[in-house]
Amino acid sequence: MKNPNTYEHAGNIHAKQTGELIRQDACKHYRNIETANQLKSSIRAGEYAWPGGYQLFFITSDGASLSFASVKENFCAVLDSVKTQCADGWRVIAIAGEHETDEPVFCDHSGEQIC
Repeated sequence: MKNPNTYEHAGNIHAKQTGELIRQDACKHYRNIETANQLKSSIRAGEYAWPGGYQLFFITSDGASLSFASVKENFCAVLDSVKTQCADGWRVIAIAGEHETDEPVFCDHSGEQIC
């Protein structure tokens, strides 16, 4: 849920009244995901790249592709795997985009076509 007293600009969160920086890099895509904060920031930034509007998806340590919806649905498992560096199939390590592949990409958890 978004806080009505804040706004996002260039991936940073600011106070509406003062413009004061509250959190830096809170809403941006990370190509490589190594920390829980990078995972959460990438989810907040959404499933489309800017600029370009390309659809994005997550890649796990075992090479699986996961949609944003599947990562959100299984957030606790994904977050725990990122924090503990556990190679259990849920550890997200990167984000890729539809512009990087010639073949359709399907989510390995839900089976839905991502792009």
